[in-house]
Amino acid sequence: MYKRLNLRDNNSFRKKLARLWRVLEWIIAIILLAGIFGGFAAYLPTKKYFSLYIVSSGSMKQSIPAGSVAVSVAYRADKVKPGSIIAFRSPVDATKTIIHRISGEKKSSNRIFYTKGDNNSAEDLWEVNESQVLGRVILAIPLLGQVSVFMRTTFGFSILVVFPALILLLSNIRLVRRGIKEEIERRARNLVTRKSPGILLIFIFSAFSGGLLAISGYKLAKAIFSSFTSFAGISFATKDYAPPPSPVLLAPANNSYRNTSGMVMDWTDVSDFENMSPPVYYIYQSARNSGFSPLAYSSGNLSVSQIPAPGTPDGIYWWRVKACDSLENCSDWSSVFKITVDSTPPTVPSWLTPADNSYTNQSQNILLDWSDATDTNLAGYEYENTGPGGTWKSIDYCGLLTTSQIPNSQIGPGGSCINAPAATLSVDGEYFRKVRSTDLAGNKSAWSATYKLTRDTLVPSSTLSSPEGGVEYIGVPLAVNGTSTDNYSIDSVSLYYSAYTTSCSSAYSFITTVDNPLNDTPYNFNYSWTPAESGSYCLKARATDLAGNTEASPVIENLKFYQIPTLLAGRSGDNHQLDINITGISGYQSYTYRVTYRHGGIEEGYSGSVSLNGEDASSRSFVLGSCSANDCTYYEDVSFLSVNIDVYTSGGSVYHLGKSL
Repeated sequence: MYKRLNLRDNNSFRKKLARLWRVLEWIIAIILLAGIFGGFAAYLPTKKYFSLYIVSSGSMKQSIPAGSVAVSVAYRADKVKPGSIIAFRSPVDATKTIIHRISGEKKSSNRIFYTKGDNNSAEDLWEVNESQVLGRVILAIPLLGQVSVFMRTTFGFSILVVFPALILLLSNIRLVRRGIKEEIERRARNLVTRKSPGILLIFIFSAFSGGLLAISGYKLAKAIFSSFTSFAGISFATKDYAPPPSPVLLAPANNSYRNTSGMVMDWTDVSDFENMSPPVYYIYQSARNSGFSPLAYSSGNLSVSQIPAPGTPDGIYWWRVKACDSLENCSDWSSVFKITVDSTPPTVPSWLTPADNSYTNQSQNILLDWSDATDTNLAGYEYENTGPGGTWKSIDYCGLLTTSQIPNSQIGPGGSCINAPAATLSVDGEYFRKVRSTDLAGNKSAWSATYKLTRDTLVPSSTLSSPEGGVEYIGVPLAVNGTSTDNYSIDSVSLYYSAYTTSCSSAYSFITTVDNPLNDTPYNFNYSWTPAESGSYCLKARATDLAGNTEASPVIENLKFYQIPTLLAGRSGDNHQLDINITGISGYQSYTYRVTYRHGGIEEGYSGSVSLNGEDASSRSFVLGSCSANDCTYYEDVSFLSVNIDVYTSGGSVYHLGKSL
């Protein structure tokens, strides 16, 4: 009733099964090769172009879930910007690789990035230097990383690599044997047959077997394989095709200015890719143009990441560096930095104002001015001022002064700059200032000559020793004598007068200025003054020092001066009368007169007194004879005629006038 199915006789079924098995063989081979490539891509020479990373954390969960394989391409500066996802060495632990997104970039001569995980609430605390960036992530394959991690275990390797390899090996033994047999028969019969269905699988088997031999620890020649590592108990040998990364230039900074004192060209240390072919050496080049033709200098193989550059001639240079490993794999040239070498200092400035040994009573708003220095790369000036309050340096409080003057400076420590310390401006004293120029390369000129500026806010004081107040002076010049003192200098003393009635008038008139040629202190001055008219006066002296301070002047009050009166006396034309005229008597109170002569051996004469009421002149006439009513007898023999006048002041002083005719 039932018939047993004989599968061996069913040719159609056998053919279908064979075709299915061949398809399965291809699938297993492809999966096996993909697994080997994915599991050990880190040890293949592809890292120069792209790298694979297994993501173990969830910090980038939204973009790259944990367990994914991230694919990154080589770092290119023009492709990396804020928003890019990068792989970089951890700034905290250089053995770890981190994949985060760039959240910002710091302005610097070298590129410095801020990073953040998409799933993190805050930015990373570190800064990532350009030299730490390993690549830019372009793709993430979810779950593949878990397979790769599993394959790198002993059990996973056995399941995903060894076991499929054994299946392929066993399943192809028959095909290999049949292919060999067919080849023998073909050669024996000189027949051309169809390609053996196992030949391609033989190639796959051979390639896979070679991989197993390498994985099992068989090393090829050292000239081909130069790095050895182990993972999960299985050893790998890989050929070093990858060069070290390009160094990042550090100092001098790009577009900087330097003198050659202690100048060292410095760049970052780099390691060979996976440390395959150490040690790394460096080649340094410099040129006078950005095309590096011709070269100004090319180093040999440098074992350290810097090269001293003393004695470099002045000029503009471009420089670059590359790194090479021991197998002559060399990185691309680093970025190019430009530097201006300048070892020539600027010219020395000289002071313009204030003049040396000058004085001021100001504490600020003092124009400090000096000549412009000359230099191709002039940066500015450093100013230093030392006084009783301390030393003030512009470089400490204001930075470099960019102009050849300080228009609103202060003498003491302090100045017109923001963040300057509090000034001790109440201190008078001598201040010594100097200035020098500096250029962008840090060369400094010699200091200028040191100029002295004396700050003096104390007013001078004077005393008058003569003339004396309340004393009457008649007909002689007034000797004005006194002494002026100051803490630093006396420049001059000015004399003034005003009228005095019951007090000094406020309207003083200038007499003269007595200059002090030595400007020393104390200064003894003197001057001879004759008032223009008689009267009571107030006299004051006002001393001025070199800082411009002027005293509140001392005053001599009620200084009484009387001019010398003038007496004119003469006989009339007929000699019968004597006429006298007294002038210059303004201010006097009265005068007395006495006229005497001889007639016939007898002395005759007149005498009397006259009160004055402010008039400046007084006249009188005397008959030289004897008169009765309107009848006068004149003497013709008058002899020894004389006139004597005594003029009296209100204080009782008298001035005598006399004349003989």
